[in-house]
Amino acid sequence: MLSKIAFAAAAFVALAAPAAAWAEDETNYAPACTAPVPPAKVDADSHDAVTAFISASDSYQQCLGRALGARQDTAFFAKSTVPKAVVKQIEDKARDNQRQKQDVGNAYNAAVAARTGKP
Repeated sequence: MLSKIAFAAAAFVALAAPAAAWAEDETNYAPACTAPVPPAKVDADSHDAVTAFISASDSYQQCLGRALGARQDTAFFAKSTVPKAVVKQIEDKARDNQRQKQDVGNAYNAAVAARTGKP
């Protein structure tokens, strides 16, 4: 009898760990994707920082796309749909990053144009 209780307790602990990881995933639907940090200062001399940020942003957006695609694949095979909150969060992250990428690129282009005297 004691061994049955011990087995049940061990099974509960083993099954609770993945459930805890899933519950943690509820706050971030793309936990493997880390948003890049834009350069602190954007001027005509920050070409390398701007290029690195834009490249990291492209990778981040690809990661978000893969995360959403994986969830869509899982939902498809489960004959279900991806919850709207999941899609919205991932699409919002991609849109915000794209806007940030455009702002950094525009600021850099303006700084270079100001330095060279070209509009």
